[in-house]
Amino acid sequence: MTPYFTRRHAAILLGLSATLAHAQSGAKLEEVKVFAEKLGRNTLETTSSVSVVTGEDINARGITSLAEILDSIANASMTENGQFSLRGVSSGGVDGNEFNSQTATVFIDGVAQDRVGLHYGMRDLFDISQVEVLRGPQSTSQGRNALAGAVLISTNNPGDNWDSHVRLNYGIYDGGANTGNQFYGTAFASGGPITDSVGARIVLQDRHSDGYLAQRDTGDKRYGQSDQQMARAKVSWQPAGLPDFSALLSMSYGESQLPPTKYYLRPSSEAYTSESNTEEVYKATLRAMSLNLDYQLNNHLSLSSISSGLRNTNYTLYDTDYSRDADSYYDLRSDNRNHSQEFRLNFRYERVRGVAGVYYGVFDDGYTSIFGDDIVPIIPVPPFSDFSYAEADYAFSRSDNIENTAIFAEADIDLSQRLTLTLGLRYDREDRSQKLPFTITHADAYTCLNSDCSTTLPPLDVTQLVIASGLFPESGQQSGDASYDAWLPKVALRYALSEQLGVFFVVNQAYRAGGADVLFSTGEVKEYEPEYTNNAELGFRYQSADARYTASSNIYYTEWQDQQVQVLTEAGDDSYRDNAANSELYGAELELQAQLSDRVSAYLALAYAHTEFSDFVTSGREYTGNEFARSPSATGSVGLSWRHPSGWHAAANLDHTGEFYSFADNEANSLNEARTLFHARAGYENANFAVQLIGRNLSNKEYTSFSQLWEKQSNRYGRTEDGLLVTHGAPRSIALQVDLYW
Repeated sequence: MTPYFTRRHAAILLGLSATLAHAQSGAKLEEVKVFAEKLGRNTLETTSSVSVVTGEDINARGITSLAEILDSIANASMTENGQFSLRGVSSGGVDGNEFNSQTATVFIDGVAQDRVGLHYGMRDLFDISQVEVLRGPQSTSQGRNALAGAVLISTNNPGDNWDSHVRLNYGIYDGGANTGNQFYGTAFASGGPITDSVGARIVLQDRHSDGYLAQRDTGDKRYGQSDQQMARAKVSWQPAGLPDFSALLSMSYGESQLPPTKYYLRPSSEAYTSESNTEEVYKATLRAMSLNLDYQLNNHLSLSSISSGLRNTNYTLYDTDYSRDADSYYDLRSDNRNHSQEFRLNFRYERVRGVAGVYYGVFDDGYTSIFGDDIVPIIPVPPFSDFSYAEADYAFSRSDNIENTAIFAEADIDLSQRLTLTLGLRYDREDRSQKLPFTITHADAYTCLNSDCSTTLPPLDVTQLVIASGLFPESGQQSGDASYDAWLPKVALRYALSEQLGVFFVVNQAYRAGGADVLFSTGEVKEYEPEYTNNAELGFRYQSADARYTASSNIYYTEWQDQQVQVLTEAGDDSYRDNAANSELYGAELELQAQLSDRVSAYLALAYAHTEFSDFVTSGREYTGNEFARSPSATGSVGLSWRHPSGWHAAANLDHTGEFYSFADNEANSLNEARTLFHARAGYENANFAVQLIGRNLSNKEYTSFSQLWEKQSNRYGRTEDGLLVTHGAPRSIALQVDLYW
């Protein structure tokens, strides 16, 4: 087993701790509220496994992205394409298929992000109030797509006084094939009261990166470049004549162009170099809005309305074979529109506190996929497949209209001064309507006259032949309607052993609604049913009397039934989702935070996650006993921060992610090795100015977050040897960041 940290990494942090430690003083860790549960509990009162990172933590630890937060907490990790794992369950699903519906959701100012938003959203964390990461099912409080957990990001609201913040950063990549490639960005935030009752805040961000991928044949060192822009505005209103009422409107707009995340790596190729010969495009436009209305009815009751809307459009064009020779391409255009409305009534009495609410959401997700010059062997048996093939142009679309309705309630009931019972229940219903049109434009057959297929006979139109042979369905549309519902209970007991130490035990049920896939080869619609998890968790929370130390730990077990996984047809030439698996997962987490002195703080996060299919067989392939895709069993992080009264500061941390497979087959070629990354920063700040030097992956560890066997094909495909389709993590980077405050 790979050790959590190397001796060299440990020595670095031990040396720092010895240098920075001072006599203990009265410094305290701040009290933190957990808003995701909608009950306003603090971290000692919650019965969820939650990690909270405040805006102060983000600044003190030099955190710049959501990925850095997830990599620094227990049982969480994030990949370069925006997918993340909580307790070994990937947000994209357990089998490695990237187009499954989400098992976990990120909310930004109350707006649930779809797959496009996760991948293309602004990756820098700037002007953030708080980030909450909830591990384990959150179906009772968050509803759909929260079976594995949820992440809530809250940005800063308009304050009582005007303040402004400018950030400038510039850095270089110092590793891989493109040492010296640059990245830089600017960000601006400003807000405060406009009148006695109205406040506003605006945030602007712009970021450019040359990236760290090169194009092998052209020598283009900026093949992996990206550009992102984002604008966000918030307006608050608290009318003088209605002091118990408040309103907050949030709006954001973003444009993003990102680099390819995967490339074909031959055994003879250099890492971080791609040989794709299609000019690849990954663009998105992101729009989001939320409106929160809150009214304090009396000392015991408050009413809230939460409205949200999202529209994300995406255009993707990439090389389907990822090689230099074939000319096939994939054109994907998506347009997702989501709207939701929630009403909540919070109540707080001497021995009972809780929330009850209703929810309604509409999710219109649609995309069109266009394949051009896609190569299909007419006789898919060697050696015939090496000299006869067809190039086909075709398109298929998918339109999902989902209506989600829910009622929910959760309450804390004090059975005694020390014992609290929590009861929760959610009724969730989804009504789904799907349309799946398919069009084949043409298919031309070619016969090679030499070994590399550079000379062929004139093409022949074989469109009807490939349809008759079952390689493609006839042009047309499939459609279907379905409804799914579930009652999702939650029961928890929390016992206060003292004012500083509490233990809890919780059981709950979560689910993810069903849906339908279409078989590419025949056009047949395959419906799949909902999946369910039964969950049990034991945990403790501790905070020292002087509020300088906190600790939390959780032990959990989940039984997953009727699991939605990708399965193969009997012929093995197509795949679809089906309720073909059952599984179990269990593990433990430990998180510690300490304010060692006025100048030194530290944190430690350790976790173990075991995932295993207890029953999973597809097309004669036995996956029973395998672990989930993107499911590292060991994660951990340790960090130290030092801050001198004069303004000088420094911080360092180690983040560890254990090895994991990219697919549920657990083949050796999909294994991503364990990694331990070392990050550090140092700088100076005062009330109006801050400057710091930030180093990421300082040991220049080369690692992958995705790996897939990319097998040898005919010469026409351009793949004359087995290789890997991989995603590499970022090499070492050094950046200078300057912040101005007024």
